[in-house]
Amino acid sequence: MCGICGFVRFGGKIENGTAEKMLSPLAHRGPDDEGIFVDNDRAPFLLLGHRRLSVIDLEGGHQPLSDETGNFWCVHNGEIYNFPELKNELEGKGYVFRTHSDTEVIANMYRFCGSECVRKLNGMFAFCVWDKKERTLFLARDRIGIKPVYYYFDGDNFIFSSSIKSFLGIDFVKKEVDSEALSEYLQYLYINAPRSIFKSIRKLEPGSCIKLREKSLTVTRYWDAVEIIKSGNDNIVSNENECVEKIKSLLADSVKMRLISDVPLGVFLSGGVDSSIITSLAVKGSGKKVNTFSVTFKGKGYYDESRFARKVSRLFETEHREIEIEPDLGSELGEIISLLDEPFADSSFVPAFYLSKFTRRFVKVALSGTGGDDIFAGYRRYAVGNAIKMLERSPGFIKKALPAVANNIFPTRKNRMGEKAILARRLFAAMEKDEERRHGEIMSFITRDMQRELLLVMPEAPEGTRDTVLSAYRLFDDGYSYVNRALYADFISYLGGDLLVKEDQATMAVALEGRVPFLDHRLAEYSFRIDPRLKLRGFTTKYILKKAFEDALPRDILYREKHGFAFPISEYLRGDFSDVAEDILLSRKNVFFNNEAIKDMLNSHREGKSDFGQHLWALLVFNLWHDKYAK
Repeated sequence: MCGICGFVRFGGKIENGTAEKMLSPLAHRGPDDEGIFVDNDRAPFLLLGHRRLSVIDLEGGHQPLSDETGNFWCVHNGEIYNFPELKNELEGKGYVFRTHSDTEVIANMYRFCGSECVRKLNGMFAFCVWDKKERTLFLARDRIGIKPVYYYFDGDNFIFSSSIKSFLGIDFVKKEVDSEALSEYLQYLYINAPRSIFKSIRKLEPGSCIKLREKSLTVTRYWDAVEIIKSGNDNIVSNENECVEKIKSLLADSVKMRLISDVPLGVFLSGGVDSSIITSLAVKGSGKKVNTFSVTFKGKGYYDESRFARKVSRLFETEHREIEIEPDLGSELGEIISLLDEPFADSSFVPAFYLSKFTRRFVKVALSGTGGDDIFAGYRRYAVGNAIKMLERSPGFIKKALPAVANNIFPTRKNRMGEKAILARRLFAAMEKDEERRHGEIMSFITRDMQRELLLVMPEAPEGTRDTVLSAYRLFDDGYSYVNRALYADFISYLGGDLLVKEDQATMAVALEGRVPFLDHRLAEYSFRIDPRLKLRGFTTKYILKKAFEDALPRDILYREKHGFAFPISEYLRGDFSDVAEDILLSRKNVFFNNEAIKDMLNSHREGKSDFGQHLWALLVFNLWHDKYAK
């Protein structure tokens, strides 16, 4: 796991000091080693940079690294889990290797089959290969988007990096905020590829690659979830026993591959379904005692799920450690914001960071359960269609009474009733929308209507062109269920734009490699073919996944009520931190937001009339991030 960057210049040699400007912001991603390769033989001129976190082939994995001919140079961030098999295949064809590194396998695979090499790789990756002879650059990102890639191209200069901060020291790269990206950030708390917060900088989309030859840049999609889902719709798997056996086999193999490491590793264990399954398979696959780690919140009651994590740990006899946190946001907010590549307002990043920091004291690699909800329908929102049908069949007085009851319950994630009130309010708001817009409504925080009051300049775009969730939903016709449509929308937006960003940013901030077994592309592809009625049965989420592991985990772990990996930001913003937030948000001449609208939001939240915790956190994060990196 590393940080990579590169610069191709057509108009002249790359200036001295450029490598340091680009690599310095990547130091936390790879504290073990630094490498630079410069090709100044002839135009276009090239710089490749690499910061390394040593996990595989500790002695021989220095990058940038070339094949035996010295013609194909590669920098790579991530892990290729099937590299031993690929290496054997290439050696059988006469290729010679000097290291045990998966990066050398990538260089030789590209030499062997060019851009088709990405289809052979199983792993999480962002890599670049430079062909010295042909003067071409190839840049690729893994199928699901586990590893980040930002890039800039103006016809004369092409720049890429694992972090948007690598661009900040390049004078000619403009730092103008993209108003459409800002609007999407406010609505969903994150920014989806291909947008970034800056107009001039793009994200390479998951399952995509770039070919740069002369002054021509081509972006190609080599793996597309929607096409796989559509092609599998004619071959839906509905046999429960078949699904159970296939899921168990694929996931066990995925975990086994991700246990390969030359350094100590562990598992993030929350006590939820997904992390408990990964723990059970890690123990079985490793054949030795496994390290597990969890986080709890001091004095936050409902957020403490540590008893479930401890139960799973005892069951599988892991070496379990937990950290209890009570962040002082007033003093620690600056450090937290400085870790972000761009504005990102999922507040669960806070505990994810502290858990990663704690875990890094003991291991260098950690497996997580990220992705299980996203391919097996684990979120309660997927049951919204069933809930709405049930409500529509209810007597009229119940339809009127339930929203009134929800509106009279104090909205808070501090207790079960308050959290149910939040969910109910979202459900009733979604009912007012047609089916196409329901999922986007449920996922939204600062909606477009709210933004009209909040933003000083409201971006206007044709309907559907800016809304990633709505656009994804519209890719399917009426032959697809609400569950499959919503799953796909989340797969390319919430998973890629939020969960995987959080995982990468929180772990790499402390030089910890995070691995996500549920997101092996083979398992994801198989899940796309499973009958949605096996994923969501009535109001039972992840039905088929839970069924597959009934022999490994107790029912009170598999079937307990779901609670997300949340941070009690709403409570912080009703306590002492509220004054800090008000000072940050209102003690300035705001160029983006209407201060009067912010003041109304703050007052309503403090008084308990509404739960605007995530909304206010999004505004705080943006203002502080913009002050630090974009002014």
